[in-house]
Amino acid sequence: MLKSVRYQVGHWTFVPSAHELRSGTARVRLQQRASATLSLLCEHAGEVVSRQEIIDRAWGRQHLSPNSVAIVIGDLRRALGVSAGEPGSIETVPKAGYRLIGNGDAAIPPAKRRPHLLALAAIAITLIIAIGLGLAALRPGKPQVAFGGIENATGTSRYAPLVQACSQTVLVALGRHSDQFRIVESPAASGSDYVLQQRWVLWSGAPELVLVARDRSGRTVWSGAVYGKEDQFPAKISDKIGQFVAFAQANGARP
Repeated sequence: MLKSVRYQVGHWTFVPSAHELRSGTARVRLQQRASATLSLLCEHAGEVVSRQEIIDRAWGRQHLSPNSVAIVIGDLRRALGVSAGEPGSIETVPKAGYRLIGNGDAAIPPAKRRPHLLALAAIAITLIIAIGLGLAALRPGKPQVAFGGIENATGTSRYAPLVQACSQTVLVALGRHSDQFRIVESPAASGSDYVLQQRWVLWSGAPELVLVARDRSGRTVWSGAVYGKEDQFPAKISDKIGQFVAFAQANGARP
């Protein structure tokens, strides 16, 4: 795929190289897996793309659970905000996969530029990069967050599907902030500023998710609990991750 290629998806212009949806001044940043998935759907707009194709071709065979694709598709639908059946919507084809509807196949060719304008642009980009590197040297590095272990302390496997689904929701919620953090999908990532762990317990007979962030020394520096009706967990998890993000931004990377 050309780096300059763009796709029209509903009212959005999708820019794969920037992992962004754009519409006028509006910008929506996509998590890397969501961007790769939408790129593949755009390349095959109007055609059914199987879950396995998404895993093999867009994710490089790396996924965490059978629900991973469905969760990323759900995240894409929320980002696009397009009603089912309308151009730019993503249709679920039972037992087959997913299909992008409408104008998603319309790749927008890059505009032709005159040679002297290209030279000027190259100089400008070089200056911008140099300035950016200089400023980056003055700023503390982005915090690295490791997606830590998951402990099911409920004493039963009954909640295993909920545990797996919510684990993916935590990862997707973290992914929305990938421009602010280095996110590592490893419970034992060395050098991480924070390790975000999940522990499931029973409270008054109902499942409760406890999120705990530890620093490099293993000290607990932040925690939050998610409980209530199971269908409310995704929204509450997003809120809690937002609180963790605010904490991590305030504290920055550890020396």
